[in-house]
Amino acid sequence: MNKLEAILKRAQSLTSTISNGEKVTQEVRDQATELDAELNELIGWFDPNWTSYEQGYEYDPELIDIAMQMGVTE
Repeated sequence: MNKLEAILKRAQSLTSTISNGEKVTQEVRDQATELDAELNELIGWFDPNWTSYEQGYEYDPELIDIAMQMGVTE
């Protein structure tokens, strides 16, 4: 669950940056791009209709574990 907590904290930080009108730097864009990929992967475990990933993509084992702990079954 540590990885899920880290993802949520990064998402909160990015939304705060935007909502507070802070400058969106290239670093912020890069963080958002990385976070987007992680969130797409995580959503894919909870929503079987989510099609953001191509066939053959290897999921992060930590995210698989998080989903399984939360009751998602393959």
